This record gives sequence, structure tokens and C-alpha cells, in this order.
Amino acid sequence: MVPPMVSSPESPQPTRERAPTAAAASTPALLLADRWPMGRATERAFHAVIVALCPPEPVVPELVPRIDDHVRRLMRYMPWPMAIGLIAAFFLLDWSPLWRFQAFGRISGRASPTAAQAALNAVAHSRFLLQRTLMMAAKGAILSAFYDLPEIQRALGVDLHAHARERIELRRRLLAGEPTHAADRLGRRPDPPEMTP
Repeated sequence: MVPPMVSSPESPQPTRERAPTAAAASTPALLLADRWPMGRATERAFHAVIVALCPPEPVVPELVPRIDDHVRRLMRYMPWPMAIGLIAAFFLLDWSPLWRFQAFGRISGRASPTAAQAALNAVAHSRFLLQRTLMMAAKGAILSAFYDLPEIQRALGVDLHAHARERIELRRRLLAGEPTHAADRLGRRPDPPEMTP
């Protein structure tokens, strides 16, 4: 059974957090969805895949719990077959050394992150499409959360939140009929078609 997005009155109420905003005084905070529930075995496999996929540099404080929180809240917005499939992908990737006949055990049981990375890298470059698809799903969910972290964006010299605010303001100007400028980076607009009598 798919866990409800909002807890029932009979069940313990999970802690809901409000997303921090840059202008909290003027912008209403966003109510986040509940985290997708996971058992200990699922969390162990999920965290092992996070550690193996995320680059070691720059060092981010509490990297695994933050990515865990991001992805599990994101899963609430997925169709439930997709969310269950993502969990299955984490389990299969955790056990990939065994079913690929590389080693007896899981990547979550390996002491060396390098060995876990090598195991997942072998899946990513497999000649079988299904194996590569498993990696695509896991990387899409985990690395999108990784590159959304402020520390990673600062290291890359980008500010995606500021860019989003700029584009929202540009949309407001366009809807108000204001002229565009070169700084808006819209590119050359096609000329309107000529009307023939």
C-alpha cells in the first residue's frame, strides 16, 4: 500500500518543515511534503549509493542526511510506481557486485568508497540497457539533489536561485508589456510573418 502524502489523524503526525527563503519577511515559506518512509535496509542501500555516486570534493557537511531528505521528499511527488521502482533500483545497485559476479556482498558493506564507486561505474557502462537504466534513475535522483546544495553551487560559481528569481522577474516584465534588453539573454526573436492581403 502506498503511504499517504498527508498523515491520517490516527497516525503520529510527522514533523513538517518550512523551506527557508532568501526573503523570508516578504515571501511566504513553502510547506514541504512528508519524507517517503523507508526501512533500515532501504536506508542502508540508499545511503551506500549516495556515498558512491557523489563526488568527494568539495566536502559538504552532513551530505548523506541532506541528500536523503531531498530525495525522499521529492519521491512524494512521483507516481507511486516510479517511487517504488526507485527504491528497487537502490536495492539492486547495492547488491550489484553479487549479481554481476564481481564479489560476494553489497556496496554498503565495502569499507572503501573507491570499491563502491568502481562497482557502480561498471553498472553504468554495462552493455545491457536495463543495467544502465538503473544507474540513470539513481543518478538522476541523487545528483540533482547534490548539485542543488548551496555549497556545491558556490564551488561551481553559480547561483541557481538568483537565476530563477531573475527569470521570474523577467516573466513579470514581459507580461506587463515592458521592453526587453540585451541583459535578458533571450536571443534573437524571429520576425513576425508578413501578412499578405
